[in-house]
Amino acid sequence: MPLDQLRSAGGEPGRIHWAFVPSAGKPDGFALLLAELHEQLQAQGIIEAWATGRT
Repeated sequence: MPLDQLRSAGGEPGRIHWAFVPSAGKPDGFALLLAELHEQLQAQGIIEAWATGRT
């Protein structure tokens, strides 16, 4: 997954959030990988469900 684009967003005046992103989009399995990772971290008590926006 090459991160070959740079995007910016500014929520507050004078502050810019820069992010490297893939131009071809995220691979299909990436969302599944993130979901499994969040599930395992929650199972271990490392993160709470509310912290990931999943309830």
